Amino acid sequence: MNTDPSIHASLFSTIVLSGGTMNFHGLGKRLEKELQNLVKDMCTVKVIEPSGDGRWTVWVGASKMASSPEFPKMSLTKDQYDEIGPDKAAFKVFF
Repeated sequence: MNTDPSIHASLFSTIVLSGGTMNFHGLGKRLEKELQNLVKDMCTVKVIEPSGDGRWTVWVGASKMASSPEFPKMSLTKDQYDEIGPDKAAFKVFF
C-alpha cells in the first residue's frame, strides 16, 4: 500500500461500490471478506452497497459536483492541463 499508514483504517472502513460493480450479486460481501483476510486485525473492513439502482451513483455524484459553485475552481481548461501536466493537474483538482 502506497498510502500513509495512518489513513489505512479509514480507507478500509469506507469502501463504496458504485456503477457496474453493483450488478455483481454478492460482490460486496465477498470483497469485504477477502480484504478483511488480507488486513487481518489491522482494521475493520466495511464495504458499502448503496440502496437503489447503483449503476447511476457515479453519474449523480459527478452531476452534483459539476453543479456546485465551487466547480470552476476545481476545473482546468485543456491549455492549463497541457501547461502543468497530469501530476500537477490532479493535485490542483483535488487539493
